Amino acid sequence: MKRGVEMEAIQTSKGSLLLQTLVAMVLAFVVYMVVATVAGMAIYFVQTLLTVVRPGIIAFFAMVIGSVIGMTAARKACDTVLRGYSGKAVFIMFAALAAAALAAELFLVPMQLNQINSLGQLAAGIITAFVYFWKNEAL
Repeated sequence: MKRGVEMEAIQTSKGSLLLQTLVAMVLAFVVYMVVATVAGMAIYFVQTLLTVVRPGIIAFFAMVIGSVIGMTAARKACDTVLRGYSGKAVFIMFAALAAAALAAELFLVPMQLNQINSLGQLAAGIITAFVYFWKNEAL
């Protein structure tokens, strides 16, 4: 009887981990998109007002910095709201989305100078996601 209770507890904890991981995937994506967009726009606006550097360079760094800030906020939100989730699954989700976005960017959008902005944002997001979600598994 005791062994059955232990097995049920293990199955319940696995189900809880799966549910929390799914919630973490949705939460991380939403937080990343909102924070990265707002941070990127704020950085771009401030840099445009304070500098005379070409707007393309400003936009590139605004997107990269916004992406890093967004991924940082996504990790903090997941750690704050959820007790335990698979950070590696969240990273794989971000990697799959980045691969799809990269394919769309390369094959569907004509080659333009602003394409480098999207590629920089993708690279910064994936590197930051790797550091936060793959290397530093949630507790």
